[in-house]
Amino acid sequence: MISVETQSRLAGRTIIQKAIRYFGPEGLDLEVSEQSDRSAKFEDCTGFVSITLHLPDQSSRTHVKAIGRKYGAQMHAFIDAL
Repeated sequence: MISVETQSRLAGRTIIQKAIRYFGPEGLDLEVSEQSDRSAKFEDCTGFVSITLHLPDQSSRTHVKAIGRKYGAQMHAFIDAL
């Protein structure tokens, strides 16, 4: 398992939309198996990526955590782009 974290000034909804474009059918073509305002999960028969957001209380940054198997390089690239 691989875990990558960062903080972003982007809104939570924007981060989830970017994740769906990057990992979903328009990007890596993983199936979107779960989606909410604070998370999204993508998978195929060999691996998965789970994006979870912790929205700020008083901070202006959103905490983003990606956990996955097989897609480590892509997870790092996505997190770095935020």
